[in-house]
Amino acid sequence: MNKTLLLLCLMTSFSILAQDPVVQNDAFAEIPKEPGTSDCSCSHWINKDLGDQGETSASGLTSPNSAVKFDDFESDLIYQEVEVLANTNYKLTYAVRFNDGADPDVTPSSIEMRILKGSGYESGYTPVYYTDATIKPTSGFGYIDITVAELAANNIAIDTQVHPGNSDYLVYEFDFNSGSETSIAIMGRGIGRPNTPPADASDSRPWLWSSGEDEIRVDYLTVINQDALSIQEFSAANLKVYPNPAKSNITIISSNQSQVDSVELYNILGSKLKTYSSLVDNTINISEMSSGIYLLKVNSGNNTVTKRIVIE
Repeated sequence: MNKTLLLLCLMTSFSILAQDPVVQNDAFAEIPKEPGTSDCSCSHWINKDLGDQGETSASGLTSPNSAVKFDDFESDLIYQEVEVLANTNYKLTYAVRFNDGADPDVTPSSIEMRILKGSGYESGYTPVYYTDATIKPTSGFGYIDITVAELAANNIAIDTQVHPGNSDYLVYEFDFNSGSETSIAIMGRGIGRPNTPPADASDSRPWLWSSGEDEIRVDYLTVINQDALSIQEFSAANLKVYPNPAKSNITIISSNQSQVDSVELYNILGSKLKTYSSLVDNTINISEMSSGIYLLKVNSGNNTVTKRIVIE
């Protein structure tokens, strides 16, 4: 089964519970975009006023599948406008991999994710949430100036992650509140040279910022409604599940000392794969599971917490 369907099922399973915002091409599948152009993992994620479109990489979180790539020394980014509820708490989760550059003396790359306010869109603009990337505009909408997108007044949240020192996929997440906004824009890019044009600068690539020496790949990206989850799940904030991603064992700790009765592991189609009726040292063994994305359901009495995990 391809990654697009897997991630679609994942998002569907969470949306039923949490009324999550709709993020198009959240798995960065290589799909069609504007007519006359090649299919791309960047489909639904293009804003050529702010930076160059990301490229397709075959090195996704699980193989074989695609990811979107930010090239070294270039001005690649992703941008998508998303409808949200006002005054609501959300969590954005994304998976990132850095490829090491060759020269340690050159500025390394970092990954930057921004949540931009819809109220900062170009004057007179009304967002349209396209489901078909082949008719979606790639310029002249939303934010049209990177300096405006960088203004603190137009940002709800900024998350920056530096090179972790390895080339593994790592999952990052951060929380934000929508405030009075009912539309946001998600913008992600490789950074490192804030005042340096890209190596491929031209009249059609006039940007004055660029990434450092390391290529960056982004695979899936999700936005979860935390308020809806808090209604249906117990003490999610008090439950720690680590490491994530994991290879052999996962530890489950409740900071408020709630008793964990059992743990269930599901694939992202919702099929139960395994039940752990008892934990040894608060740990379960997942070494027999294939690499991929799973749902971990932790049960305590009549309450449950569902966590998304990645097994490498």
